[in-house]
Amino acid sequence: MSGSLNLVVLPENLSVGSLILRECTALRELPEGLDTSFLDLTGCTRLERFPTRGRISIGHLVLRGCTRLQTLPDWLERLAQVDLAGCERLERLPEGLRISSVGGPWRTRVSPRCR
Repeated sequence: MSGSLNLVVLPENLSVGSLILRECTALRELPEGLDTSFLDLTGCTRLERFPTRGRISIGHLVLRGCTRLQTLPDWLERLAQVDLAGCERLERLPEGLRISSVGGPWRTRVSPRCR
C-alpha cells in the first residue's frame, strides 16, 4: 500500500503481520484496534494520531518523517525497534514503553529504563 496518495482511512480492527504505508501522505490517523508486528509509516506527513487501542507485538515501529505526530499511545509497551527520525513534534514516549533499539533524535533522549 506504499505510495497510496489517496489513502485516508483503514478498516477498524485491522490485523496483519506487517503493515507498510510509506508515503501515504493523506493518512491522518490509524484505525482503532490495529494489530500488527511491523508498522512502517515513513513519510506519512499528515499522520496526527494513533488509535486509543491497538497492539504492535514484539515489533518494529518506523515513524520516520511523521512530522505532525505529537504523541504515541500508552498501549505501546514493548518494541524491538523504533525509528523516530524527523518526528520534530513528538513530545514524549509512553511511560511504560520498553525498547530494544531506538533510531532518530530520540536515541540520546531515551532513558536506560525504557530499554
